[in-house]
Amino acid sequence: MCIRDRYHAAAPLRPGMEREELRSRLQLTPPLFAALRESLLATGATAESGALLHLPDHRVRFSAAQAAAVARLNAVLDAQGVNSPSVKECKALVGEALYFALVDLGQLRPINDEVVYTQPLYTDLIARLERHLRERGSITAAEARDVLGTSRKYAIALLEHLDELRLTRRVGDTRELVRPLSS
Repeated sequence: MCIRDRYHAAAPLRPGMEREELRSRLQLTPPLFAALRESLLATGATAESGALLHLPDHRVRFSAAQAAAVARLNAVLDAQGVNSPSVKECKALVGEALYFALVDLGQLRPINDEVVYTQPLYTDLIARLERHLRERGSITAAEARDVLGTSRKYAIALLEHLDELRLTRRVGDTRELVRPLSS
């Protein structure tokens, strides 16, 4: 059984292995690894998704129990909306491996160590902040709180997230739009 097969067997909820992790495990120099990777991709023995390498037919599949846990988590996230449960609470509901699988699959969007949203809610919240920024040019934490109908904790988390993405910049107590949030 090759490293990829063992990796998928050991981590079935992960979509693939980071290229650099595989290179390190194989103990290959970067040029030699690059040649091997190109050969594996060209022959179809390996597929690549972003920075991940995986078997061409590997897909993350949830068991019935895992799918039920995901449904329960989504119900909680939907019910709480912008005031989402913490990352720790989400992990407690579904388990750490399943939580990270949902992040890898793009179904959950962690904002920081405490705040996480479903991808559709994240998109909606960012769009609301963007509308305000486009209309007014800047936004304060209090304005973000009001726009989102939430507490300061969640408003600040989202504003800091936009700063980290370099979409906004903090100037005193306000954030200014640096570049459009969406195209």
